[in-house]
Amino acid sequence: MIRPETPDDYARIRAIHAGAFPQPLEAQLVEDLRAAGDHVPELCLVHPHGHVMTSKARVDDHPALALGPIAVDTTYQRQGIGSELIRAVIERAQHTDYTLIGLLGHPTYYPRFGFRPGAELGIESTYDAPSEAWMVLPLPAYTDDVRGTFHYAPAFP
Repeated sequence: MIRPETPDDYARIRAIHAGAFPQPLEAQLVEDLRAAGDHVPELCLVHPHGHVMTSKARVDDHPALALGPIAVDTTYQRQGIGSELIRAVIERAQHTDYTLIGLLGHPTYYPRFGFRPGAELGIESTYDAPSEAWMVLPLPAYTDDVRGTFHYAPAFP
């Protein structure tokens, strides 16, 4: 049920994000990342009722991934679809040369997937956000010299 997105999915993806968030920011961000070529197509995954965007990022000169936006159709929320999408991204990202996945998210939700505060690994966010909301997940390509500032793709506000 979970697979990489295709152009045939784009209208439905926009509708899912537009319905899941009160502002159009996330739906537009997904499209802007795609238009700029800053998304990672094989890691932008769809489910019949959800979507997760994964984009190129970096920790100084080290390649990294940014997770999000992620959205689930409001009718199907709290049924594990978001968790399935996150697990699928992590599984697929394990087989890449990216060093880690970074995100700003709820500090009690994402640790169940292995995310931990970026500060524990010496990785800072450019966003002024609570430190517990800035999290990273090291991937197999991660080494201890991956430290510094996490930079999202330019489409991020």
